[in-house]
Amino acid sequence: RLLFVDSYFEKSQRLKENLFIGVLVKGMVLG
Repeated sequence: RLLFVDSYFEKSQRLKENLFIGVLVKGMVLG
């Protein structure tokens, strides 16, 4: 159970990082 929670947290962290990078790239392109 703990492993599952860890992997889920890791996935959500990666998703947030991808979204943040996407916003940065959009800002650079539009700016």
